[in-house]
Amino acid sequence: HGIREQTALRNVLAFLLDNIGNPFSARNISGRMVSEGMKISTATVLNYVDYFKEAFILLNVSRYDIKGKALLSSTDYAVDLGLRNAIKKSEKLDSNKLYENIVYLEMRSRGYEVQVGKLDDTEIDFICYRGNEKLYIQVAYLITPADEEREFGNLERLNDTKYNMKK
Repeated sequence: HGIREQTALRNVLAFLLDNIGNPFSARNISGRMVSEGMKISTATVLNYVDYFKEAFILLNVSRYDIKGKALLSSTDYAVDLGLRNAIKKSEKLDSNKLYENIVYLEMRSRGYEVQVGKLDDTEIDFICYRGNEKLYIQVAYLITPADEEREFGNLERLNDTKYNMKK
Protein backbone atom coordinates (compact mmCIF):
# COMPACT_ATOMS: atom_id res chain seq x y z
CA HIS A 1 0.00 0.00 0.00
CA GLY A 2 2.99 2.33 -0.20
CA ILE A 3 2.91 3.31 3.46
CA ARG A 4 5.52 5.94 4.28
CA GLU A 5 4.76 6.42 7.99
CA GLN A 6 5.67 2.94 9.20
CA THR A 7 6.02 4.09 12.80
CA ALA A 8 2.41 5.28 12.77
CA LEU A 9 1.33 1.99 11.21
CA ARG A 10 3.12 0.00 13.93
CA ASN A 11 1.67 2.20 16.68
CA VAL A 12 -1.89 1.81 15.39
CA LEU A 13 -1.42 -1.97 15.15
CA ALA A 14 0.07 -2.17 18.66
CA PHE A 15 -2.84 -0.12 20.03
CA LEU A 16 -5.44 -2.34 18.36
CA LEU A 17 -3.72 -5.52 19.51
CA ASP A 18 -3.51 -4.18 23.07
CA ASN A 19 -7.25 -3.53 22.93
CA ILE A 20 -8.64 -6.63 21.22
CA GLY A 21 -12.31 -7.10 21.95
CA ASN A 22 -12.86 -3.45 22.87
CA PRO A 23 -14.86 -1.12 20.63
CA PHE A 24 -12.65 1.57 19.17
CA SER A 25 -12.96 4.88 17.42
CA ALA A 26 -10.52 5.85 14.69
CA ARG A 27 -10.93 9.45 15.83
CA ASN A 28 -9.87 8.54 19.39
CA ILE A 29 -6.85 6.58 18.14
CA SER A 30 -5.84 9.49 15.90
CA GLY A 31 -6.32 11.99 18.75
CA ARG A 32 -4.25 9.87 21.12
CA MET A 33 -1.40 9.59 18.65
CA VAL A 34 -1.50 13.32 17.89
CA SER A 35 -1.27 14.00 21.64
CA GLU A 36 1.85 11.78 21.66
CA GLY A 37 3.41 13.94 18.92
CA MET A 38 2.56 11.80 15.90
CA LYS A 39 0.61 13.35 13.05
CA ILE A 40 -2.05 10.90 11.82
CA SER A 41 -5.55 11.52 10.53
CA THR A 42 -8.72 9.58 11.29
CA ALA A 43 -8.89 8.55 7.62
CA THR A 44 -5.36 7.13 7.82
CA VAL A 45 -6.24 5.13 10.94
CA LEU A 46 -9.27 3.69 9.12
CA ASN A 47 -7.09 2.80 6.14
CA TYR A 48 -4.58 1.05 8.41
CA VAL A 49 -7.37 -0.94 10.06
CA ASP A 50 -8.54 -2.06 6.62
CA TYR A 51 -4.97 -3.07 5.72
CA PHE A 52 -4.68 -5.16 8.91
CA LYS A 53 -7.90 -6.96 8.04
CA GLU A 54 -6.76 -7.47 4.46
CA ALA A 55 -3.52 -9.00 5.80
CA PHE A 56 -5.49 -11.31 8.14
CA ILE A 57 -3.97 -9.77 11.25
CA LEU A 58 -7.36 -8.64 12.59
CA LEU A 59 -10.90 -9.97 12.21
CA ASN A 60 -13.85 -7.64 12.55
CA VAL A 61 -16.81 -8.45 14.79
CA SER A 62 -20.08 -6.51 14.67
CA ARG A 63 -21.73 -5.33 17.88
CA TYR A 64 -25.45 -6.05 17.96
CA ASP A 65 -27.98 -4.23 20.13
CA ILE A 66 -30.23 -7.09 21.25
CA LYS A 67 -33.01 -4.86 22.53
CA GLY A 68 -32.99 -2.39 19.63
CA LYS A 69 -32.22 -5.12 17.08
CA ALA A 70 -29.62 -2.96 15.32
CA LEU A 71 -25.98 -3.24 14.39
CA LEU A 72 -23.80 -0.81 16.28
CA SER A 73 -20.07 -0.27 16.04
CA SER A 74 -17.60 -3.09 15.63
CA THR A 75 -14.56 -4.44 17.39
CA ASP A 76 -11.60 -6.53 16.31
CA TYR A 77 -9.93 -9.74 17.42
CA ALA A 78 -6.46 -11.00 16.55
CA VAL A 79 -6.06 -13.84 14.08
CA ASP A 80 -2.76 -14.94 15.67
CA LEU A 81 -2.33 -14.51 19.43
CA GLY A 82 1.43 -15.16 19.23
CA LEU A 83 1.77 -12.26 16.81
CA ARG A 84 -0.52 -10.19 19.02
CA ASN A 85 1.61 -10.81 22.09
CA ALA A 86 4.82 -10.04 20.19
CA ILE A 87 3.56 -6.70 18.83
CA LYS A 88 1.38 -5.25 21.58
CA LYS A 89 3.03 -2.60 23.73
CA SER A 90 1.46 -3.35 27.09
CA GLU A 91 3.40 -5.72 29.33
CA LYS A 92 0.19 -6.60 31.16
CA LEU A 93 -1.10 -10.12 30.56
CA ASP A 94 -4.86 -9.80 30.20
CA SER A 95 -6.14 -13.38 30.44
CA ASN A 96 -9.77 -12.37 29.89
CA LYS A 97 -8.96 -10.76 26.52
CA LEU A 98 -6.88 -13.75 25.47
CA TYR A 99 -9.62 -16.21 26.39
CA GLU A 100 -12.24 -14.08 24.61
CA ASN A 101 -10.07 -14.05 21.51
CA ILE A 102 -9.58 -17.84 21.68
CA VAL A 103 -13.32 -18.46 22.05
CA TYR A 104 -14.03 -16.10 19.14
CA LEU A 105 -11.57 -17.93 16.87
CA GLU A 106 -12.91 -21.33 17.97
CA MET A 107 -16.53 -20.41 17.26
CA ARG A 108 -15.55 -19.07 13.83
CA SER A 109 -13.63 -22.28 13.11
CA ARG A 110 -16.78 -24.26 13.97
CA GLY A 111 -18.73 -22.36 11.32
CA TYR A 112 -20.59 -19.85 13.49
CA GLU A 113 -21.27 -16.27 12.56
CA VAL A 114 -20.17 -14.37 15.66
CA GLN A 115 -21.28 -11.00 17.00
CA VAL A 116 -20.73 -9.14 20.24
CA GLY A 117 -24.04 -8.46 21.99
CA LYS A 118 -25.17 -5.32 23.76
CA LEU A 119 -28.13 -5.42 26.13
CA ASP A 120 -28.90 -2.00 27.62
CA ASP A 121 -25.64 -0.98 29.30
CA THR A 122 -24.17 -4.50 29.53
CA GLU A 123 -22.30 -6.66 27.06
CA ILE A 124 -22.75 -10.27 26.07
CA ASP A 125 -19.35 -11.43 24.91
CA PHE A 126 -20.64 -13.41 21.93
CA ILE A 127 -23.83 -14.28 20.12
CA CYS A 128 -23.10 -17.17 17.78
CA TYR A 129 -25.35 -18.18 14.88
CA ARG A 130 -25.21 -21.31 12.74
CA GLY A 131 -28.36 -22.20 10.82
CA ASN A 132 -31.23 -22.11 13.32
CA GLU A 133 -28.86 -22.44 16.27
CA LYS A 134 -28.08 -19.44 18.45
CA LEU A 135 -25.66 -19.45 21.40
CA TYR A 136 -24.95 -16.75 23.98
CA ILE A 137 -21.45 -16.97 25.44
CA GLN A 138 -19.81 -15.14 28.33
CA VAL A 139 -16.06 -15.61 28.70
CA ALA A 140 -14.17 -15.06 31.95
CA TYR A 141 -10.87 -16.33 33.24
CA LEU A 142 -11.95 -16.25 36.87
CA ILE A 143 -15.33 -15.50 38.41
CA THR A 144 -15.75 -14.63 42.06
CA PRO A 145 -19.19 -14.55 43.70
CA ALA A 146 -19.09 -10.76 43.35
CA ASP A 147 -18.59 -11.12 39.56
CA GLU A 148 -21.53 -13.44 38.97
CA GLU A 149 -24.16 -10.72 38.54
CA ARG A 150 -21.98 -8.80 36.08
CA GLU A 151 -21.13 -11.92 34.06
CA PHE A 152 -24.50 -13.71 34.11
CA GLY A 153 -27.11 -11.08 34.98
CA ASN A 154 -27.27 -9.91 31.39
CA LEU A 155 -27.93 -13.46 30.19
CA GLU A 156 -30.68 -13.92 32.75
CA ARG A 157 -32.38 -10.74 31.46
CA LEU A 158 -32.61 -12.02 27.89
CA ASN A 159 -36.11 -12.57 26.55
CA ASP A 160 -34.85 -15.40 24.35
CA THR A 161 -36.23 -18.65 25.78
CA LYS A 162 -34.02 -20.76 23.53
CA TYR A 163 -30.75 -20.05 25.30
CA ASN A 164 -29.20 -22.45 27.76
CA MET A 165 -27.01 -20.86 30.42
CA LYS A 166 -24.18 -22.97 31.79
CA LYS A 167 -21.93 -21.67 34.53
